[in-house]
Amino acid sequence: MSDKIIENNQVTVIGSVASEFTYSHEVFGEGFYMVDILVKRLSNSSDRIPVMVSERLIDVTQDYKGRSIMVSGQFRSYNRHEEQKNRLVLSVFAREMEFIEEEPDGAKTNHILLEGYMCKTPVYRKTPLGREIADLLLAVNRPYGKSDYIPCICWGRNARYASNFDVGEHVRILGRIQSREYVKKLSETETETRTAYEVSVSKLECIDGFCSLPIQIRNAAYRQTVACKQRSFYCSKIFIPSSVSANQHCSVFSVIACPFVPSISSFIRNPSSSSGTRTVSSTLSVYTVSRTDNPL
Repeated sequence: MSDKIIENNQVTVIGSVASEFTYSHEVFGEGFYMVDILVKRLSNSSDRIPVMVSERLIDVTQDYKGRSIMVSGQFRSYNRHEEQKNRLVLSVFAREMEFIEEEPDGAKTNHILLEGYMCKTPVYRKTPLGREIADLLLAVNRPYGKSDYIPCICWGRNARYASNFDVGEHVRILGRIQSREYVKKLSETETETRTAYEVSVSKLECIDGFCSLPIQIRNAAYRQTVACKQRSFYCSKIFIPSSVSANQHCSVFSVIACPFVPSISSFIRNPSSSSGTRTVSSTLSVYTVSRTDNPL
């Protein structure tokens, strides 16, 4: 299972060491430390990316500032409780580190691949100049029942496409990790400059679910999503007219699904193969798929 999980969260960054190692925590006698890597963009600006390193991977007592390094691993998150709120903290968990003299030819200095599930409704907006943007929050599973929650930002046609994603949609993303500074207001007289991290999306695809259905069905279908108060479940209704459905009449699919559960796209694609109500259980949740021939 671990190999499968590693495949759905892959990061490689190449840059220069920008800080000393600072102690983070210890697990079963193994110490973990934080260090910042400065990664250049094509625009000649830089992203300052935090990296978590095991003391067993590198000598953390040395000062490597200014040296070029290549780091491979995963982009991870955890909630840190502060000011009576949980703050999402992101960093690259290093699995391999290698000091280099120069960047390999054709190497991508900042590359990330994520495969996970939408855990919030996308936030779609336009800038004053009309540029389209969509903010996503992706849940990426890893071993022992844990998940990393990764904020992502899409631009242009990708933003428009992502704005149609439902909660629980299975998505694959390619992009880069970027950092940006913002000012946090602590009180009426006090502010603090902080750094936020997110994945800037260059490519994305919906692996299954509604957004992976043929375009003619998506264009003709009518969807209504209602957030239920109990246990963060969601109810989606998909109405597919008979002109594009395998049936002779309109079919209605009601889906109650908890985020991060595999989608029911196969059931949607083959409405004539099932009837009545189907309930599927997993270790995390239960969802129900019901089909009726009468949309009313």
